[in-house]
Amino acid sequence: MEVRLLTLDPQITEQLLDMSRKWEEEDITYGYVRNDVSELEGKTILGAYNNEKMVGYLFGKIVTQKGRNAIIEEKSRFFEVDEIYVLKHYRGMGIGKSMFSYLEELLKEQKIKYVFLSTATKDTKRILNFYLNEV
Repeated sequence: MEVRLLTLDPQITEQLLDMSRKWEEEDITYGYVRNDVSELEGKTILGAYNNEKMVGYLFGKIVTQKGRNAIIEEKSRFFEVDEIYVLKHYRGMGIGKSMFSYLEELLKEQKIKYVFLSTATKDTKRILNFYLNEV
């Protein structure tokens, strides 16, 4: 399994939109609606590959904090994860963990210390296990 930093091109875009469609069809997340191209543009996108097949993705963006909150100082930069998804048959294999490890290395180079992640999954036990044991 290999994680890559992706650049949107027609083939990558088609793969990401197809995976987003599969996610919507799984109905595992409250309110999830498949992506369109505009939701991918300008984002940092990672792809997880197994023998050249994309089996997972993570995308998000760097945000500069406006105002101070309990966690982040004003004007600090952080990465906000918009989505992370792994195809059903590849879950539990450490793919999400590998994507987060890759992301952390990218962010260290940019001196970004914080990653924000939220969830709307219907499977709270599985996501808690992921957060506690993988990320």
